[in-house]
Amino acid sequence: MPRRHPATVPADEVATIRQLRAEGVSISEIARRHQRDRNTIRRYLGQPADPAPEPPADGRVREAADGFKVDGDRAERVFVTHRMPKNEQEAIEASGIDTNVWRVHKFEVTTWQVAMKVAAYERTEGGTSQKTGEAPHLEQCWRVWLDLRRILPQPFLDAGEALLARIERHAPKYPAPKVSLLAKSPYLCVLGLFDAHFGKLAWSKEVGEDYDLKIAERIFSEAIAELLGVAAQYKVSRFAFPIGNDFYQIDGPRNTTTAGTIVDTDGRYAKIIEAGEMALIRGVERAAASAPVDVFYLPGNHDKIASWHATRAVRYWFRNCPHVQVDVEPTTRKYVRHGECLLGFIHGNDVRLKDLPNLMASERRRDWGETRHREWLAGHIHRRTQFETMPVEETRGVVVRTLSALTGTDSWHYDKTFVNCQRAAEAFFYHERHGLVLHATVPVTGLDTEAN
Repeated sequence: MPRRHPATVPADEVATIRQLRAEGVSISEIARRHQRDRNTIRRYLGQPADPAPEPPADGRVREAADGFKVDGDRAERVFVTHRMPKNEQEAIEASGIDTNVWRVHKFEVTTWQVAMKVAAYERTEGGTSQKTGEAPHLEQCWRVWLDLRRILPQPFLDAGEALLARIERHAPKYPAPKVSLLAKSPYLCVLGLFDAHFGKLAWSKEVGEDYDLKIAERIFSEAIAELLGVAAQYKVSRFAFPIGNDFYQIDGPRNTTTAGTIVDTDGRYAKIIEAGEMALIRGVERAAASAPVDVFYLPGNHDKIASWHATRAVRYWFRNCPHVQVDVEPTTRKYVRHGECLLGFIHGNDVRLKDLPNLMASERRRDWGETRHREWLAGHIHRRTQFETMPVEETRGVVVRTLSALTGTDSWHYDKTFVNCQRAAEAFFYHERHGLVLHATVPVTGLDTEAN
């Protein structure tokens, strides 16, 4: 609960305050010792108080002189208001702090009354107002103090600013692909680069294989090249490129997942984030050289925040490229319509796969009625599975797939015996009328040449 101090001070305390001031103790130090605000101390020293702000017409907060002070990963926010915050949440809202960067460690509210004279007026017979004198008035004020701790540490912020500066300098205008040739193609290609886990650390002597940031970068780059090589044979009209699906291993500088689970990590958080963002940018760049690309954010259970920021970085980078469209909406499910094909995308950690067909029918009713080929693509479990619901002769049911992972096995998965999953990148080619016509698989064992 907020702590309020009374507006009056006992006589013996006033004497003590005046004695301390006579000895040269600062007003701030006296206020700290007596747990009073500085204006109260000044008032009992016979000094003018800090001017209280005029009450705003809308009751909003006006900032005091000491305002917002930052010291590394700590900060103080001080402001004066004429409307008392009833709880911590109201104090946060009134303060204007960025809650994505700062959290409140503790807060205090002090109150005092400011004596003032208010002009009194009366209306004359002629309809004008005439000042008749001044009346005493006590104005109630509240001072709010917030002790803050940084949520996003400075190294992360610095890395983000560095990337944005790079984007500002670059953000190129890429030439559009030759649409005249591609317009005749009925194919959509989905690039399935799921569960890359950038930043994961695995040691071969412990789990049978190595995996680190450099290996992840190399595998991702080579997988993109291989899948685009297959796509070139079909001259696809468009790429669908989901970003996320545990693209990163961690979601913060404490080397934890989004839920707070500590995992084995290779390198500093800022380094991992930047490496992943540049890998994604290069991948989209290569795909966009041959066909338009639809990029969309798909949150995982490891990297909900980190992958969202990475997707935003991709959007900023390609902001001058109309043939690259980037969806950063934070929804956990995304849908893509291609002719008579309806595709759903989800990571799959918080849902039963068997529930997905009914979910698609409910969320995309119109598309459901206008399509014949319906599929879900999920990740999370790091292995390839497939089942189909409600198959009939005229119209297929819904195919639910889980895709292979790019990442290797770490110590946690090894100890839990989650091993021997086929690591691969996958691509799915959908004809606008005939549905899936090709499922291409590129095993990781053929990509990580330096490790073999």
